[in-house]
Amino acid sequence: MALGLVFLIAALHDAGRIGSRIYATLLVLTAAAGVAVAWRHLWIQSLPADKVPACGAPLEQLIQVLPLRT
Repeated sequence: MALGLVFLIAALHDAGRIGSRIYATLLVLTAAAGVAVAWRHLWIQSLPADKVPACGAPLEQLIQVLPLRT
């Protein structure tokens, strides 16, 4: 989504030569960030079941910390 947004802004802006290079740099950085996130997801999925990190607080802690009523 972020990559598409940068493409849309670049297309609507119709920048000159320097602006095109700036948008190209932003596109490369955005794509690299997406690759980094995908790489981390693949790494986490490839871990053995006992080595997978927890994804948040345990239910017991959430019940103690968060109110059940407003």
